[in-house]
Amino acid sequence: MAGRGAGETVLLALSGGADSVALLHLLSAMAQRDGFSVVTAHVNHGIRGAEADEDAALCRRLSASYGWEHLETRADVPALAARNKRSLELEAREVRYAFFAQIMEERGISLLVTAHHGDDNLETVLFRLCRGTGLHGLCGIPPVREFANGWLVRPLLPFSKEELLSLCEGEGLEYATDSTNRVADCSRNRIRLELIPILERQFPEPRRSVHRMTVSLTQDQDYLCAEAKRFLEAHRRAGGVAADALREAHPAVRRRVIGMLLPRALEAVHVEAVESLLESNVSGAWVSLPGDRCACLQNGVLAVLPVLPKPTDASVPFAEGEFSLCDGMLTVSVKKNRKIANK
Repeated sequence: MAGRGAGETVLLALSGGADSVALLHLLSAMAQRDGFSVVTAHVNHGIRGAEADEDAALCRRLSASYGWEHLETRADVPALAARNKRSLELEAREVRYAFFAQIMEERGISLLVTAHHGDDNLETVLFRLCRGTGLHGLCGIPPVREFANGWLVRPLLPFSKEELLSLCEGEGLEYATDSTNRVADCSRNRIRLELIPILERQFPEPRRSVHRMTVSLTQDQDYLCAEAKRFLEAHRRAGGVAADALREAHPAVRRRVIGMLLPRALEAVHVEAVESLLESNVSGAWVSLPGDRCACLQNGVLAVLPVLPKPTDASVPFAEGEFSLCDGMLTVSVKKNRKIANK
């Protein structure tokens, strides 16, 4: 990778598919030239039985053939997905990235490389578009983002799956094919197998067109986020942001400021709920948010605070003294009124 120096290490997510095998081949050539090393990591999700075991064995062989250290783990994703009430795809992603983050933190590796390509980006944009999304969603898969104690980089986004398959065939590289990708049993597979072929018959190079769009929109998104950060710095108040100033801000800036106040990336419906709260201009009003948080208006400030736990024994009154609530963001002082007490 550009900027990798001698003695540094790159972590490569290796599935055994043509895309990650092509990336392993390209990355190994760069590592020999620039003097960095590669560690490969593979996750067996416990979904495809013997086929998944064969993929894991292939990843071990490939890594050994290039002389790189290989790490792998196995997880029962179906059981985890059922327990956590998530889709198999989402649960598998959570397991993978948790494993990669653990390796990076334990080994002091600052760069994770994955083999997402132009087809993945096209599918992601179409999926988000059909579900409803804003500018951030239309930016597609980010080529670089912060991850764990470093960065996640996706250098193959400008290339199509067909180009990566051609590279593997031309270089005689062995790779695995995930049979579940050929079954139209989920939204992404139906987009890949049914919708994209229709687009390809109507429009030349839809992947490259979408890639150009995501690059352009990412520039717009970066600018608006920078404006929102400047606004937040200028109007930050204790515990939140000045409500009057935020109410008058451009909607594109206002929504991003609200997003920065929230504890994690939430859906548009939650941002809209906070906007409605802001427009109400009722001091003391609040709305509930996921993650045991609430947004409230108080003394001209819009703040996002932890939800107070319900008291375990309502019959126990406050004692005299000071009490810290809302993760230290609120202090309550209780003092007995001596005049009333002496009557």
